[in-house]
Amino acid sequence: MLRGENRGGRVTDRAAWQFPNLDCQEVCMMLSEKQAVTALRMMSKRPYTIDEHAPLSEAAELMLSQNIGCLPVVSADGPLVGLLTERMFQAAMAGIPRPFSVRNLQEKTIVRIWGGYNDSPTARVDAVTKLQNERVRDVMLADPPSVTEEATMTDVAEAFFANHLSHLPVVRDGIVVGVVARHDLLRTIAGG
Repeated sequence: MLRGENRGGRVTDRAAWQFPNLDCQEVCMMLSEKQAVTALRMMSKRPYTIDEHAPLSEAAELMLSQNIGCLPVVSADGPLVGLLTERMFQAAMAGIPRPFSVRNLQEKTIVRIWGGYNDSPTARVDAVTKLQNERVRDVMLADPPSVTEEATMTDVAEAFFANHLSHLPVVRDGIVVGVVARHDLLRTIAGG
């Protein structure tokens, strides 16, 4: 079953916007019809990753040049240690306390993106300069949720709902082998 409170047949979970016009039972029925589909089939294989000690500016350049919304963060010996998303860059600029957790990312709104609580042009430049001097480990979501290649569509959907993320690393023995995004799940539901 999908996580999240269900009142009157409608999902009240903050991630309900993923399926705004469906209740939990309808989503589960749709997913159960495609239960044989696993993360292995939906995921992007051989994703770009970044070392936790890399400069944040390097991560931003990689994400921009490859047009990707997230980077699994790995340690020097290879295992997944974090996740870096566009939203985390925005949260860092908005002054959300670190280390990031799913809870403090979802509770803060990114209304004051440019420079946090001070929206002056100087504050914006200061925020960008500060981020350029930080390391990936300073901004990433540490110990992110992940799924295995064998995870079903329901497992993936539950992980998206429960963790309020747009991307999930797919791991095999702790090593990143892929990334599944919300749009991958929706494409599969749509029959693509």
